[in-house]
Amino acid sequence: MKHLSPPLRSIATIMNADIDRPWPSIIFILPLLLCCSCIHKPTQLTPIVLDGTFKDWENIPTQLDERSEPTISEFDILSVRTHHSDDQVHVMLTLDRSVNLQGLDSPLNLLLDLDNLSTTGSTLHEMKGVDLVVQFSPPNQESPSSRGMGVGVRRITESTRQIGKAPTVPHAAIGLLMAPTYASENVELALSRSTSIPAMETLFPNNSFRMKWVHTSNAGILTEETAIQSHSLKPSIIARVKDNSSRHRLAKNPSDLRVMTWNVEYGTILKKPTLYARILRAINPDVILLQELTQTEEPDRLKAFFNEQIPREGLEWQVLLSSDTGSIGNGIATPLPIEAVPALSRIPESTRMGCPRYRRQGDITGWEEAPTLFGASQVLRTHRKQRG
Repeated sequence: MKHLSPPLRSIATIMNADIDRPWPSIIFILPLLLCCSCIHKPTQLTPIVLDGTFKDWENIPTQLDERSEPTISEFDILSVRTHHSDDQVHVMLTLDRSVNLQGLDSPLNLLLDLDNLSTTGSTLHEMKGVDLVVQFSPPNQESPSSRGMGVGVRRITESTRQIGKAPTVPHAAIGLLMAPTYASENVELALSRSTSIPAMETLFPNNSFRMKWVHTSNAGILTEETAIQSHSLKPSIIARVKDNSSRHRLAKNPSDLRVMTWNVEYGTILKKPTLYARILRAINPDVILLQELTQTEEPDRLKAFFNEQIPREGLEWQVLLSSDTGSIGNGIATPLPIEAVPALSRIPESTRMGCPRYRRQGDITGWEEAPTLFGASQVLRTHRKQRG
């Protein structure tokens, strides 16, 4: 605007100057067009919907085809596709058989050179510049002979020589999402472009990154690997935004009913009360569906914990636990009026070898009419395996 002459400045119109745009759209009305310069609004990149159906990958070409490569692994990586939107990096992996990446016999490692610089990070499996490793079915540190489970993230530095010795990073810190979580021939992943990890203010700081898939035995023997793949990134119009508003992003309206489900991993909720309390206070749930409670977590102890850590004015937390579950069970905690429905506490499982089986999955509960805006509701709390 400072280059416009006074008459032209007076007829320059600024429209749509809202906070959702990186800059306002500017319309100039000129009686005479002496020169022309184009102002381009950034094009928003097409996102991938992480739903496990893969239909939105059909028009995205395969960047890495491994179909002709021999393997001695428990599966063969056939192809890899990559894509990105303004806020996420997407990866699709195609295998030769259905497997659950969170329940493999040995770990599958995704090596990431986040800044595409060989001078940072470390060299792992002949790939220079590795800054981060995402491990699917990471080794069980407490029982090395057992298969791994879940997903782990390791921050790689110059001194890193073994993945297992690198410091861990919560998978939520990199915005890691995955679908499906059960056995499948295709898997899609997403990583955030607007998050950060130690020593890296932005997860993908430059206009490209590199990646490589490596599968090893529990003894560290290489069984499957892909070539190193490079992916270029278009600039994102979504900048890192720090929430400076007075309203916390997790705050809820009085009319909201917030239901939270939490696998507390063999009763660690009372073994690590400070950690759990901090998260509970931030989320402030109305109903908590708990899995993997042990016999040590008695209802009275859980009630005392919830009443102390997330008290509700004029209300007392109540806890219902399932029974006949063996070493671990499920529970429901809420400060709202609650009533168990034991008639639906057993769910039949498929018949195997002619013998019907039942699994105690937990009670269905209903809230009676209470002085809230919610009325009566029903919740089924289960704990089912999704491993291939």
